[in-house]
Amino acid sequence: MNRLFPLAAVVLALSACSKPTDVAVQFHDALYRGDGTKALSLLSKPTQEKLQEFAKKAHDMSGGTVPDDPALMIVHGDSSIYPSPTAAQPKVVRATLLSADDKRAKVKVHVGESDHEMDLVKEGGRWRIDLPIGKP
Repeated sequence: MNRLFPLAAVVLALSACSKPTDVAVQFHDALYRGDGTKALSLLSKPTQEKLQEFAKKAHDMSGGTVPDDPALMIVHGDSSIYPSPTAAQPKVVRATLLSADDKRAKVKVHVGESDHEMDLVKEGGRWRIDLPIGKP
């Protein structure tokens, strides 16, 4: 059993060092599957905070009929925040690294017939998607 510990530590360390392209693919896969909790966990802290603000505002404006849940919002919410995938839309074909340094990265994601770019930031040693919510 002691021999398994080093192997588990290596696997954990490698999973924490995901590439920006891996994170982009994981995010799109989570959206495709409707897993808002996973999708939200891959977002930067400022993006998560902004989504929480939007979810609270939607909840308050709806008189409580809309849940105050950013994880639901990211997969079922306003398409201006992030377009919801449809059954006809395929999973990510590929993600290409456009640029990166030790703090920021830009990835081009190819989904079906469309491409879009995503910004990522490194937080706590992990890459996180930084959506342009509320930015001009």
